[in-house]
Amino acid sequence: MNNNNMVFEIFKQIVAFLISIITAVGLVIVAIIHVKIAIFQARIELIKKWIDGEPPEERKKLLQKELKALNAQRLNVSRKKKKARTSLLPLSIIFLISGILVAQSFSRPVGIIALISKSTITPTPTLTPTATFTLTLTLTTTPTISCPYQGANDHQTIVNLIQAEALASNTEDLSIIQEIFAPNAVFHDYSPEPSKIWIGPIARYKDDLFLNTDLQNVEHFDILPAGNGIVGDRATYTSGSHVEYKVGDTWESKTNGSSKTTKYGSDHWILAKNDLGCWVIEEFDFNASHVQFP
Repeated sequence: MNNNNMVFEIFKQIVAFLISIITAVGLVIVAIIHVKIAIFQARIELIKKWIDGEPPEERKKLLQKELKALNAQRLNVSRKKKKARTSLLPLSIIFLISGILVAQSFSRPVGIIALISKSTITPTPTLTPTATFTLTLTLTTTPTISCPYQGANDHQTIVNLIQAEALASNTEDLSIIQEIFAPNAVFHDYSPEPSKIWIGPIARYKDDLFLNTDLQNVEHFDILPAGNGIVGDRATYTSGSHVEYKVGDTWESKTNGSSKTTKYGSDHWILAKNDLGCWVIEEFDFNASHVQFP
């Protein structure tokens, strides 16, 4: 083979390789657009689910505002996807042509490495190399989860959850209760002897507290870590509380001290992260300032 043919073959390899790279980049861009659309769709479906759960009016407005923004972003990305699809066909044709060129180049005993390593190239007619090209693209879509009452850090999130219990008690909002408590959460009232216990937020709030008692001005204060506080995916906290309640015709008021004024604090909270990575309350003990905790 003369030098001119050798140079041509090397040039053809280089051109085919560069075209393949450019085409592959185009395909990756299209794939990324599909991933973005899938993420937006998953987020939109999650927000719709929360809205269908009849959250408080203020939270519902925030969710609706976020839903509107996400729909706008999804529309914008969909337009980009349409443009990308328009260019996908010529990119595929270019990719096919470049693959043929590369295969033809590798079927000959001529290449950049061969040129550098050998000064004399001797073709072997009986050797017929075969080049096989396989492009495998695997995409994994992970929807972004926004946890209820998420704060700037774990401590603030836990404080928000405990304060949300007071909000739900004042408004008798069962949807908030189901958001902040684990389905099998344990509740202890240590004021009677023996203490009373409930399993699950429905049993405690819907079937008992909201059914038999009127509440107002419920609040939790001095919300503080207890023991080691937050350790990995679990946490222990205490607080004081104030409540005005009516059983029958008479309103009464009660204030239970926090760990600042009692040995263990009157309200004990055990929290953990659920399968979605969101903090939820697993146990709530109240009237428990005399009970060692944690």
